[in-house]
Amino acid sequence: MFERIKTLCLENGLTVTELCKQVTGSSGNLPTWKKGNINPVSLVKIADYFHVSVDYLLGRTENTNNIIRTGDITGDNNIAGNSGDITIGAKMSGTEETTKEISSILSKLTPRQRTELMMIIYQFADEHTV
Repeated sequence: MFERIKTLCLENGLTVTELCKQVTGSSGNLPTWKKGNINPVSLVKIADYFHVSVDYLLGRTENTNNIIRTGDITGDNNIAGNSGDITIGAKMSGTEETTKEISSILSKLTPRQRTELMMIIYQFADEHTV
């Protein structure tokens, strides 16, 4: 994760220290970042800053555009952050009505809001997996 952030910084003419100051207000978190310990709020801020998905920063995808991968929850489907297109496939359990309702809600969210929602969903799934 840190290597991806470092690469994005280099590509954008920014040092990781400068990014850390912009995101957290201080460079004191840099040692924990280097260890891969970045809190979710900072991670979302970094993704927003570089216009990439949190999944890209986490190494879950090689695609740098703002796509949220939802494979663990809905199969191999994507929620596209830039275009606003929402695709929820047949692998998702629930009725067609539920799927339409979820699509409607997601289509009204900003890419950042969708990213934050996906983080909540992943956390919920981790806590409730049997």
